[in-house]
Amino acid sequence: GGGTVYHDPGNLNFALFSTRDHFVRERNADLIAECIGKLGIPLERNKRNDLVWQGKKVSGSAYRLTDNVALHHGTLLVSSNLKDLGRLLRPGGELQGSWIASVPAPSGVANLSDARPGTTV
Repeated sequence: GGGTVYHDPGNLNFALFSTRDHFVRERNADLIAECIGKLGIPLERNKRNDLVWQGKKVSGSAYRLTDNVALHHGTLLVSSNLKDLGRLLRPGGELQGSWIASVPAPSGVANLSDARPGTTV
């Protein structure tokens, strides 16, 4: 998976819980896309189950599965500072630590407010 969860006042987090046997990543992503679509913002789900608007990523997810419970945690870039996001994803210098390598969004990222100006958290 990815490796970065960005938080600022313009981002919204969500969490969906279910039993493990009812957990379907694609269905969960489609549910979020459907809800955002009711605001007049058409989103699509890509192969990684990210949500994109005009090919640009507006939402990413992480998952935690146990024997009986599933958690789908995600973020929505609503009106985030994308310049800060880009700067933080490319820090200068050598970093040390243990993490999952981030997978860049091929077409970049966007805010939901780019699709529907005035949209806020």
